[in-house]
Amino acid sequence: MKNILIPTDFSANADNAIAFALDLLKCDRTNFYLMHAYADELYQKTYSTEDGNFSAEKKKMAQASEEKLVEIISRVKREKHNPKHRFESISVFESLVDGVNDFVNLKDIDLVLMGTKGQTADKNITFGSHTVQVFKYVKCPVLAIPSDYTFSQPKKI
Repeated sequence: MKNILIPTDFSANADNAIAFALDLLKCDRTNFYLMHAYADELYQKTYSTEDGNFSAEKKKMAQASEEKLVEIISRVKREKHNPKHRFESISVFESLVDGVNDFVNLKDIDLVLMGTKGQTADKNITFGSHTVQVFKYVKCPVLAIPSDYTFSQPKKI
């Protein structure tokens, strides 16, 4: 059984990576772990960690993250049902790289599959900053899928 980690920021690019992964591994027994790491999003906002608003906002973000992950898994099961696929959602209060790295080590992940860019989807860059950090720091094979790429069965590997 393969263990695949798919980090998501709930962007169209991340959704495309999920669809690609499902098509790529449609014949394999696979555990898909969908992860959202939201610490960077929270720290981008201007909250003091001493302030009560920080804790409230953290709790609110955690709940929203978990709800969106459950929604994605429900949609995937409904649209691309495959009895060989199992799904689990992971919402973590960490930076993306730390969350991915910790989870790769915890669950013996075979492949991290993610989009090349996040929500900004800047046309002037090839890879987003988070994707580059995952390439550089995570000790696991990483496959980055461009936003406009659709799966086609390889003829020769």
